[in-house]
This record gives sequence, structure tokens and C-alpha cells, in this order.
Amino acid sequence: MSDKARVLYDAAGKAVRCVGAVVDITPRREFLAQLEQRVAERTESLQETTQQLNDFCYSVAHDLKAPLRSQIGFANMLMEDFAAALGDEGREYVRCIEQSAERQAALVRDLLAHVSVSRIDLPLQPVSLATAIQQARADLASLEKSSQASVEILPADIKVQANPASLHLVLSNLLSNALKFVAPATQPKIMVWIEPINLYVRVWIEDNGIGIAPEHMDRIFGIFQRLHARERYPGTGMGLAIVKRAAERMGGRVGVESELGKGSRFWVDLKACSTK
Repeated sequence: MSDKARVLYDAAGKAVRCVGAVVDITPRREFLAQLEQRVAERTESLQETTQQLNDFCYSVAHDLKAPLRSQIGFANMLMEDFAAALGDEGREYVRCIEQSAERQAALVRDLLAHVSVSRIDLPLQPVSLATAIQQARADLASLEKSSQASVEILPADIKVQANPASLHLVLSNLLSNALKFVAPATQPKIMVWIEPINLYVRVWIEDNGIGIAPEHMDRIFGIFQRLHARERYPGTGMGLAIVKRAAERMGGRVGVESELGKGSRFWVDLKACSTK
């Protein structure tokens, strides 16, 4: 029941009458309960469908690894054992087969990484950002050396609540992009620093790369988003999607500030460790 009333007063301010109504709201409450039940059922169904799709993608991507390895292996064997018989044109065909298989294998690896971040539990623990950055940089040592990059990391001994493996994915993808997406004949210059922001810690990664056009800013964190030709900037178009998903699964967020031709500043917010 819904009971609403208004008290009326005389000139002396004395209450003389109460005017109101009592309304039976049972039908409305029943309708709201039914609506909430339908929403809960739809949400559960959507979650189940999403999980099934993730499981399917993971299974397909995982099963593709073996035949891809076979393709690459047989292509190598052809080149080693029958190079002379194949001739120049035949060897070029084999190289194309091998390159296509390697690109597909890279796509499968990234797809597995993206789906894995979405489908598995990510236990969080205190992680040193300085250590995580150094580990990600170590994995990219050959790329950093070959590009003659200048990398400056401003020291800061801060810990965040993160999953070590997922944080490594985030940092290595962002650093790798900063090393790769530069104009031809340009020495990559990268600066990394850490900034506490309320309950979060923000990691900045700034580069002198090619930058991002305004019309592409809204879609760069989407899956399979490539903004440039593969021949110029290799990759699968999934790196930033992995970064975004991993950051969100750790209770964080990610963003970018960029201008075409003037480099980019990517940032990742992660939950700060309690000081208590």
C-alpha cells in the first residue's frame, strides 16, 4: 500500500484536517518484480553466451597452433631440401607461404592472449612497478637495440595491486608499440614515469612516434584494429585491445593523448596498494 496525506491548518496554525489517499500498489510491485527477474535472466543468459563464445574462440585458436607449426616446418624443409629444384619462383612461393603462416601464428597467439585475459581469474597482489617495467623492457631488449632507441625511465618505487602476468602484457605491448610506430629513419625516444592519482597509480609511456589521427582515437583499443599497412608496421591489431582488457580486469583503466605526427602518451591506471 502507498499512503500519502497532507495536513490542513487553520488561521491559528492548528491542524484541523488530514486529506490523503491510500493506494493499492500491488500490481506495480508485482510488475517491477517480474521486470527485475527478466533482467536477471537476460543478464545470466548473456553472460553464459559470452563465456561460451570465449571458450569457443580459445579452443579454435589453441587448435590452430599445431597445423600452423606444421605449415611453417614443412615450408622450412622445402627450402632446405629442395631449394635448387624449386627455382627462384618456387622459392618465392614457399617464402610467401611461410610468411603467411607466421602472420597467422602471431594472430593466434594474440587472440589466445586476449581470450585468456577475459576468461581466467586474475588474482591480484602487490607488484613493484619498477620491477615490472624493467622485466617488460628486458623482453624487448633486441628490438630496443636494433632500433637504437633512447629509453628514459624516471625512478619511482611504487607498488600497485595487479596480476604480474597481465601487467607484463600491458607494459610490454605499450613499450613495443612505442618502439615500432615511429617514422622511417627516426630514432625512437621513449619516456616512462609514474604518477599517483588518488586511489590509483598512473603509468605514463610517452614516445616520439607517428601519433594517432583524431578520427581513429575512439577505435584504437578495439580488437583487430589496424591503422597502417602491415608491410610498414607489422602486427595483428590486437595489442591495444589486450592492454585495455587486461587493465580493466585488474580494476584499472587505460587511455591515450596523441597528435598525428607528434607522438603519443599512453597511460594506464592501476589500483594503489593500501598504505595502512
